[in-house]
Amino acid sequence: MSAANLSNVSWFGPSPVEFLADSPHLVIFDPLALDALKGALTSNILAKAPPDAVLELLEHCHIGYYEMNDFRPGFYRLDLHDICKFGSEQDKSDEEWEASGCPDDDFGQNDIRWFGTDSACLLIVAMSHLREFVDLFSWETYERVCQAPVGDNTILYGIIKSLGGPFFALIRAPGEPFDFDGDGTYTLQKGSVKPVQHPGNPGLD
Repeated sequence: MSAANLSNVSWFGPSPVEFLADSPHLVIFDPLALDALKGALTSNILAKAPPDAVLELLEHCHIGYYEMNDFRPGFYRLDLHDICKFGSEQDKSDEEWEASGCPDDDFGQNDIRWFGTDSACLLIVAMSHLREFVDLFSWETYERVCQAPVGDNTILYGIIKSLGGPFFALIRAPGEPFDFDGDGTYTLQKGSVKPVQHPGNPGLD
């Protein structure tokens, strides 16, 4: 995968991702949803509060929502161990699951904290840049990124430059022993997206 040396990309490996955020609101979705999401992002939806906008977008594509507490603009990191799979509650004790901060499975997969993937891949995007991101990054663009020669990050660099920074992360399921091991429905543990102090721009390493 050509994007393997970008710190906002984790491709079949255990490495965490680092990305830029200028608001506490993140959306998470399968790249397969890119085209449907672009069509669903009307001005009426974007004018709503982030959780309400995500609820409406759920009618068109299965996306998730995550809000960072005590937010300050800057770079953030997500460890892939902090992605929980729907149904994994039964593999943990009640205390472990409660400590994870993941929503109970009883709430169902339509809770906006859950997100699905059919391609074993996830995009995490700062919601403040979602409209611009989906204009730049279509499903066809994603396929071109996947097919680019090793070491050729031209497409992703161009998107990062157009956005003004790496306001997104791209994650491919690393497989076992991670909960995120392929197609399925997932959520992020509470507090798992953490601020990092990083010299320079981690999306342009």
